[in-house]
Amino acid sequence: MTEALTIATLWMALALIAGMLSSWLRVSSPIVEIVIGMVAQLILGPHILATNHDWIKFFSSIGAILLTFLAGTEIDPSIVRLKWKHAGGIGFMSFFVPFGLCAGAANAYLGWDIKPSWLAGIAMSTTSAAVVYAVMLQFGISTTEFGKTILIATFVTDVSTVLTLGLILTPFTTQTFMALGGAAVVLIVLPWLTPRFFALFGGQLSELETKFLLVFLLGLGALATWADSEAVLAGYVIGMVLAGSVGQNHALIRRLRTLAFGLLTPFFFILVGSLVSIPAVAAAPLAFLFFLALKVFAKFVSIVPVAMLFGSMRNEAIYTSLVMSTGLTFGTIAALFGLSHGIIDGHQYSSLVAAVIASAIVPTSIANRFFLPHHLVRNEKPEASGQPYEKVPMGGRILHVNDGSKSAIRALSLALSVAKQNRSELHTVFIEGLSSMPKFIEAARDSAERDADRVGSNLRRAQEMADEQQLKIHTHVIKGHPVRDVVRLAADLDVDLLVIGGRDHSGLYKRMIGGQADRMMQLAHCPVLVAK
Repeated sequence: MTEALTIATLWMALALIAGMLSSWLRVSSPIVEIVIGMVAQLILGPHILATNHDWIKFFSSIGAILLTFLAGTEIDPSIVRLKWKHAGGIGFMSFFVPFGLCAGAANAYLGWDIKPSWLAGIAMSTTSAAVVYAVMLQFGISTTEFGKTILIATFVTDVSTVLTLGLILTPFTTQTFMALGGAAVVLIVLPWLTPRFFALFGGQLSELETKFLLVFLLGLGALATWADSEAVLAGYVIGMVLAGSVGQNHALIRRLRTLAFGLLTPFFFILVGSLVSIPAVAAAPLAFLFFLALKVFAKFVSIVPVAMLFGSMRNEAIYTSLVMSTGLTFGTIAALFGLSHGIIDGHQYSSLVAAVIASAIVPTSIANRFFLPHHLVRNEKPEASGQPYEKVPMGGRILHVNDGSKSAIRALSLALSVAKQNRSELHTVFIEGLSSMPKFIEAARDSAERDADRVGSNLRRAQEMADEQQLKIHTHVIKGHPVRDVVRLAADLDVDLLVIGGRDHSGLYKRMIGGQADRMMQLAHCPVLVAK
């Protein structure tokens, strides 16, 4: 136990150093963790780093599964329906063009045999969902329509990679069909079962939601590996089918991100970096540089025209091509598969893995440094000009509280202006509730009907005001205590600014502000702007 704790301390120290360097250099932390793994393997060696320990590999596998699951939950079904041509076109081109170019070049210019060349094409055509999601999450792009389109395209590329690897290099066995059948049953039942389980057992200290998800993530991961497939693909698919339920549970997603990025994913990224033999790459650098340059070129010429065809700006199209040049998970898996099955030798393996890992570092670093779509970056802030509401992060979220009063309408107008100025995601919440305790059932029904009519009228007016500003507004209706439930909604949505009206002292204002200002300021996790 002492040895395991010592090794875990070393790995967490490496992850901590990587995180500090990431913050200092303004480079995505997964990329720095990969580099730290390469350096640690060179300096410390495999014995001290203990990369061959099963529990290290276990933590790494769970980290990859959970990370790809979180990436899957970011895929909005409405975006899939709206952008399926866009994302599908990018995803297919992102696989087939690099596959053809890299396989052909390996055979023609490096003299590799047919099967090793095919394997090289597969390894170089991949896009790492884990790294792409982690990078975009760090900059707040994963929740935007642009980011979700990239994640969908990444999924298309990854599925094409796995299917091609299976079709070319492995036979379909009885285990494969049994695993596909079992996975299909689970994926059909899971969207129905999950919200019902969460409704019965959610919100408890024992974190039953997390345990419930891990049962299926680990179970389908085991089924996938039993069928000679890849566990992270199962995590990706589960995330996609649960995007409409789990993906909207912001509090749960935040807890899962803490578990993933705080403990598990450093093991995955550091372990992947440690796989590269730097001396082997240094002894034969031409093959490594050849594959890296060819992959980035192939992704660029295949993705940029398609992205611009579907309306992306030039900067966004180049960013998409560079981010989708990021290879890691399936690229290293393909190379390891080839090595373990005698398709490629050790030198070919080192060249491929080095190129794959470099593609997780070089293109992404260039993309974030020179082509980052700043108008979509949530963590960046516009220049301050003295107004408190101008400190809303670029691309952040704003929640407006609407009770239909004149002050609430003025507050909505202000919220729309701030959202448009900062390209923020705007939400408005309507408060339902009886103004007084009715004496009879009929009075309660009449009051409820009037309240529903009032909310409907306010909703239509808010939508009209948003349409005038050419903005999308997300609406919510809650019943209960105004302060408690509005603050809870603001926390669940992780908003950056709460906007309420206050000049004409509506009933909502009196309950929320009159006599309760200190309480609101204490409870709200974000700045509160009172519009007068």
